[in-house]
Amino acid sequence: MTRRHHSAFGSSRGEAKRLRREGLSYAAIGEQLGISRQRAHQLINERRAYEFTPPTEEERRALLDRQGGVCAICGKQNRGRLFVDHDHATGEIRGLLCLRCNWQLAAWIRPEWLDAAAAYLRRDTL
Repeated sequence: MTRRHHSAFGSSRGEAKRLRREGLSYAAIGEQLGISRQRAHQLINERRAYEFTPPTEEERRALLDRQGGVCAICGKQNRGRLFVDHDHATGEIRGLLCLRCNWQLAAWIRPEWLDAAAAYLRRDTL
């Protein structure tokens, strides 16, 4: 069976809820989506503390202008689309990212964790 990755865009949540309505167990849903039973349960039952509203085209253009027309992380000009990055705890928009940076910046990463990880990578080896 081919395992699918959990989508950052929420399509797994919709699929998991559909499968649950069809009577599948959390374990069966997890197997079908390539995620754990616990993650399937979480996807189906979690509630966001905010409602994310995508920026209007005008707001998006203004954000892109403030960023100089490039990805907010890597600074590369993207031939394709830049994606809206937002704080998953508050729904607040942080910037526009290229696909690579958007996928690498996991929803659970927080600034404090990044600071600790950077300090760890900069330290002398044992």
